[in-house]
Amino acid sequence: MKTYSSRSELQSDINFLRSIIDDQEYLGYLIIQLVDRWKESSHDSPWFGGNLDEGDEAANTLVKISTDTGKSNEWNGEHTVFNQVNTPAYNLRSKN
Repeated sequence: MKTYSSRSELQSDINFLRSIIDDQEYLGYLIIQLVDRWKESSHDSPWFGGNLDEGDEAANTLVKISTDTGKSNEWNGEHTVFNQVNTPAYNLRSKN
């Protein structure tokens, strides 16, 4: 079985499979197999080596959350913020 050295290799293989396989169920099965191999063999996988220590390369790739602001200091994508709503609940069912 293939061993991975980076997540970009995994992404390249997944893109290739998507270009040649039309059966979505089989494609999903193969992608799961590849991701499992990446988890076990790649140094940039958070699951690599079983246990993570603070000095591990994989631990340094995880998103770090600031405890005082609750905002990510490394995420470049969109954030979803959930706010507590303290308004009364309304019954939205029709009166029929």
